[in-house]
Amino acid sequence: MFAYVAGNTSVPYGGRFWSDAAASLWRVACGFTLAAVPGLVLGLWSGRSATIARLLSFSINGVKSVPGISWLPLALIWLGVGFMTTVSLIALAGFFPIYFSAAAAAASVPQNLINAGRMLGLSRVKLFAKMILPWSMPQICAGLRVALGMSFAYLVLGELTGVPDGLGALIMDARMNGRVDVLLSGIVLIAVLGGICDGLLVRFLSRLPGVAR
Repeated sequence: MFAYVAGNTSVPYGGRFWSDAAASLWRVACGFTLAAVPGLVLGLWSGRSATIARLLSFSINGVKSVPGISWLPLALIWLGVGFMTTVSLIALAGFFPIYFSAAAAAASVPQNLINAGRMLGLSRVKLFAKMILPWSMPQICAGLRVALGMSFAYLVLGELTGVPDGLGALIMDARMNGRVDVLLSGIVLIAVLGGICDGLLVRFLSRLPGVAR
């Protein structure tokens, strides 16, 4: 592992860690963002609107039931091997925990709290910003953390398809060459990066209103 992280670039796998980690983290960041934005918007909306929830229920639950690996051949045909396929798989995997956690959180806001806000004369926008969103934040944060963990799982799936760099590509390359030590190093380093990213996400989310009660 040391040779892979800080070794001489003249030896196999030596010193490749930083470029592989940068490529993998960039893919996770793009896929997670593509999952978080629509997941939060649609989840909060459906949590506060029975009509939207009914309209989205069948399609979202249907797509959720399809195993993630089933989308891989289609993504390879449409998007080709590389960045777009990996990012699309990460976005697909991360969308569902964010959507369902946001929907459940928004639906759980007590009606008395909504009524109190209306009695205070809050507009719909202020009611959402000052009451619904802060109330929903703890559950939303849990969904975001689950989605981030799934993003790393699907990162490896996407990078196993033949991309030239990334920690998933390293694992596949090590398997083909029978380098179990390098393969294990890739697994351990993915776990380390996942833990660091989760810690950073928690630290960022803890600064948002409503997270700590």
